[in-house]
Amino acid sequence: MSIRTLSYRDLTQEQRRRGAQNMRTRLLGAISFPFITPAQKAEIYKKIDHIDKWEKLQLEEPKREPQHHDVSLDESVSLKENVS
Repeated sequence: MSIRTLSYRDLTQEQRRRGAQNMRTRLLGAISFPFITPAQKAEIYKKIDHIDKWEKLQLEEPKREPQHHDVSLDESVSLKENVS
């Protein structure tokens, strides 16, 4: 049995479009907040740019080394346990 990691590339184009649009709406709503600083606005615009790249599958994925783990299972009962 293998375990697979789901990535954003596995989503359909429609799912990515809807997710990106929902997030853009939330971020644009945050920009309209009257007490937001210029630095915060700049960060929100960076996030919107990131969402645009995410939607178009243009994000750079970090290279990861595969990890392998040895797993063993041992079933034993010690003599100190009460077994019926």
